[in-house]
Amino acid sequence: MATSFRRFDAYLPHLSISDLKPMVKLWGAKAPPRKEECVGIIVRGLASRRLVSEAIASLTPYERTALAIVKWMGGTIEAVALATALRASGVALPKSRGWTRSDAHELIEPLHKRGLLLYDSSRALAFYDSFHYGDGGTVFSDERLLEHIGPPEYAPLRIPPAAPPPGPLARRPAGVMLDILAILQAIETIGGLQLTKAGAPRAADIRKLLRALSWQEQSITVDGLALPDPVGAFTTALERAQLVERTDDSLVVRGPIDQLTRGSYAEQIGQVLRGFIRARAWPEYGNSWWGGSTGIYRVQGRLALVVALAALPNTDDFFAVDDLERALFERVGEHFSLFSSTAQPYFFNKAPDEIERELKAWRARLREDWLQRERPWIDAALTTWLYFLGVVELGLEGGRPICVRLTELGRTLLRVDAAALAAVEPAEGPAWRVQPNFDVVVYLDRARPEQIALVERHAERLQAQAHVATYHITRESIYQGLEAGSQIDGLLAQLREGAEGDLPQNVAASIREWAGQRERITLRRRASLLEFPDELSRRQQLASGIPGMPVGDRFILLTGTPRALPPHQLLDYADALPPCLSAHEDGALKLIDAMPDLLVRPQLNQWAEVQPSGWRLTAASVAAAIKAGGTLTQLMALLKDRLVRPLPPLLGLALRAWAGKPAQLSLASVTLLRCPDPAVFAAIQGSPMLKPFLRAALAPDLLLVDTRSVAALRERLAWAGLAVSDTLDVTA
Repeated sequence: MATSFRRFDAYLPHLSISDLKPMVKLWGAKAPPRKEECVGIIVRGLASRRLVSEAIASLTPYERTALAIVKWMGGTIEAVALATALRASGVALPKSRGWTRSDAHELIEPLHKRGLLLYDSSRALAFYDSFHYGDGGTVFSDERLLEHIGPPEYAPLRIPPAAPPPGPLARRPAGVMLDILAILQAIETIGGLQLTKAGAPRAADIRKLLRALSWQEQSITVDGLALPDPVGAFTTALERAQLVERTDDSLVVRGPIDQLTRGSYAEQIGQVLRGFIRARAWPEYGNSWWGGSTGIYRVQGRLALVVALAALPNTDDFFAVDDLERALFERVGEHFSLFSSTAQPYFFNKAPDEIERELKAWRARLREDWLQRERPWIDAALTTWLYFLGVVELGLEGGRPICVRLTELGRTLLRVDAAALAAVEPAEGPAWRVQPNFDVVVYLDRARPEQIALVERHAERLQAQAHVATYHITRESIYQGLEAGSQIDGLLAQLREGAEGDLPQNVAASIREWAGQRERITLRRRASLLEFPDELSRRQQLASGIPGMPVGDRFILLTGTPRALPPHQLLDYADALPPCLSAHEDGALKLIDAMPDLLVRPQLNQWAEVQPSGWRLTAASVAAAIKAGGTLTQLMALLKDRLVRPLPPLLGLALRAWAGKPAQLSLASVTLLRCPDPAVFAAIQGSPMLKPFLRAALAPDLLLVDTRSVAALRERLAWAGLAVSDTLDVTA
């Protein structure tokens, strides 16, 4: 678990004597007159396990809950978020003294005076100033105090259980971990995200990450639930979770992925959960201004919602989201809003009945505002990060969550301390089975997070289900893993350990062979290549003095900055690649650029059959690509990016059908009766005697006839003196 646990010792000398004197009482001493003596008493108390234990035993439920929340958040917490979480907890709080600076301040300041929290600043007065801007700064506690604090204990919400929903949605921890690892792996594979001067990821690198993960820029869907701005969401949350970090000009994975994933699923996912709580810049719903100019209101709201979920009755029942949000409003609604809340009335020199009337009207306005703003936000929080991380199980109606309960992972994360999280072990048995065809079947309930990270790094994922994930080992995947720092002997040993036995001989031999080939290969992540129509043209340019070395048959790898290059088209592979394809509705694809980029041919070879005039998408080629791990989303994104004109609609229908998503149609033989004379048409259509033989009017002169009744209809029409032709003239 990523933490920022610290000790008070280095901070105490910076406090004033007026701050230190009340803190001494926690250690059973009278406040001495000198600052140095106060600091000495506090430092000696924190150094004594006996005195710390006695101090913790003397705490009120409010003080104990505050420290438990600080510990759960990793040792440091935003001050106003802690105050909101304390209100959401339902524990008895200090009686309001009518302070005017901030009601958050009146909950935090007593904890500071007791010596339980310090402001994250060399000057405590900075706390007061920051409250005027809605942020409040951060506070932290000493790790020796937190060591004696157990998990938070919240007053249960008094809400009834709801009826179990049909087909509730939930995610398993291993599936969540797979997705987190895939994101970290993608960031590492593209070499990190380069940052602009403003500190935001470059647009070109965002596109790289979207392509690597096969994501859409605006949102992704998980089990049919949308998560907006996925790059913004995960880069912010992973940075807050200390899994990625900023260097001078980029955002990179903080260390080897298999080292970052040591521990249980609950520990690792809990780390990301706290990162999402602190993701100030990312809004899960609505206007991006909601959350305040610093995003602190989002942190407050998310932590309060998590506390409310932890305070659900400790049963396996579902609970109505309406009841959950109402209970949360009752605890925090008068003190918290995602936006500017309606100010409390001013009661100076007013009669009691007038005060009561104004308070009632004020609370009614708060509730109305809450239902318009916070209520939809709660739906969005439940269906985005809380669902993605496997914390909640949801019942939906019309795409909206109507009931919720904590998953087993959610109960572990929100109600159990760190020691219990670390004790959670996977099921016994081998973590995977390596097959002679290079497939690796991973048993998700047995594999540890670092084992899944190992397979993610060295194999290509084909599919993931609830209990197993299937990977395929390739030369390229082994090469990428070794490039990231793996050692061949260690890799083989870890594969054997996870399989609890020897690997197939051909697999082990091939991995060693690929590792040997890698030693003769140089990988350049940033290079400039000059492409020529043929080898002769390239040879002539090398002879003219272009600084570079030949690569393949038609390329020069530039090794310097030439003063002049031959006329050429510049293509930056970090940017979106240009459209260069035409598509016919029969599946034929043709290049319309004589010298396209280097990626389009292998991309098309993956999905289409090669033909003399280009490529052709067929049912067999698309099915083969899907079986090899491709997705329809990837294919449609490729065609959208590379076609110069929109995809023919009929071909789009065919591609979806070939990928296993056919459209449903109906086809049948019918009999039509055409009546060019409007009077005859009206007489036949309106006849009660002929009505049993007719099904519908298709046009002002066409009637659909029941095919089984054609002979009887002919007989009735002949009785009426109407001659019927056996041919249908549609041109008359």
